[in-house]
Amino acid sequence: MYSGLLPVNSAGAAAAAADAPDAAAADAAAAAAADAAAADTAAAADAAAADTAAAADTTAAADAAAAADANAAAAAAAAEGSRDDRGDTQNEEETRNKK
Repeated sequence: MYSGLLPVNSAGAAAAAADAPDAAAADAAAAAAADAAAADTAAAADAAAADTAAAADTTAAADAAAAADANAAAAAAAAEGSRDDRGDTQNEEETRNKK
């Protein structure tokens, strides 16, 4: 009569039991390698983000300095123009007074 149970190969079961710790260690090593790769990827992404932010800061600073220079040049030109206008007016008055 068949009971539904299969005979157990004790040598095969012993070999599988012996391999189980090696397989678990290999799985743990693979998981650790995956974690290290993920950490490396995250570190590289952080470094790239920091580089991008630094470049943006440098660009913004350069833009601000250029704008400040342009404003200073415009102010100087306006002041020079104002002095010229005053000088012309004064020269015109002196010319009228001489006549």
